[in-house]
Amino acid sequence: MNVCVQILSGLDAKAPAAIRVDVKGRTLLLDAGGPLQADEPCDWYLDQSPDAILITHDHVDHIGAVRWLPETIPLYCTPTVARRLPAGRRWQPLPRQGTVTIEDINITCGLAGHSLDGIWLHLDVAGGIFYSGDFSFESLLYPFDRPPQAALALLDASYGLYTVNQSSCHDALQAKLNRASLLPVPPSGRALELALWCQTLGLSWTFDPVCQKYHAALQGLPAKLLKPGIHQQLDQLSPLPWDTPEDPALP
Repeated sequence: MNVCVQILSGLDAKAPAAIRVDVKGRTLLLDAGGPLQADEPCDWYLDQSPDAILITHDHVDHIGAVRWLPETIPLYCTPTVARRLPAGRRWQPLPRQGTVTIEDINITCGLAGHSLDGIWLHLDVAGGIFYSGDFSFESLLYPFDRPPQAALALLDASYGLYTVNQSSCHDALQAKLNRASLLPVPPSGRALELALWCQTLGLSWTFDPVCQKYHAALQGLPAKLLKPGIHQQLDQLSPLPWDTPEDPALP
C-alpha cells in the first residue's frame, strides 16, 4: 500500500502540529495547530485541502489553525474538544475509546493522558500509523490507553525534552508558593491537576471561571475516562471564591 506521511509543521521544535497522511487516494490531516505566540509565523495550511481533519485535543498548537481551513472539509474530534472550534463550525464525533471508519480508513482512538477528552489516533494502514498529539503517563487525572502495534509512531515529544522528574518539579514549585502566585496553564490540561495538588498541600487557592467550567465537565465524565478515585477528589475541591478586582482605568 502506497502511503505518504508529511509533517507540515511541528518537526524539531515546539510549534503548531500538523501532519498530512496520503493513502488510498485520500488525504487526512492529523491536527491543525495554530501559533503559540501572536508573532509566531504559521503558514503550513496554505494550499492544503484534505478530505478530512482529525483533531486530537483542544490546545491551540493542535486546533488553532482550524479557522483558516475551509469549513467544507469534514472535521472530527471528541465532544469536549468541539467546544473550542470556531463558532458554527460543523464537526463529527471521534470515539474516546474505540474505532471509526473515515474515508475508508479504520481509525482506532484511545485516551492520551494529556488533557480533557484528548485522544491518540491509530490508522490501520501500512502496518499501522500511530499518532499522539501530546501524551503523558504521569497525569494525576487522565489515563493513557495502550495503543495497538504500529509500524510508524508519530509523537509530540515536548514532554521528553526535560531531564528532571515531576517530583523534583513539584519540590521546586512548592518552594515558590509562599506568596501569591499565578500559574498560567491550559484549563483542559494541567489546571485541575495543580488545583488537586495545591489542595493536598493545604494551600489557599482558586481558579478562574473558565477552569470552573472544565471542573464541572470533568465531574460529568464517566469514571472510566479518569484515573481511579479522581471523581471523589474533584468533588472535594474547595477553591476560594473567584474575585476579579475592578480596573480603575476602565469606565
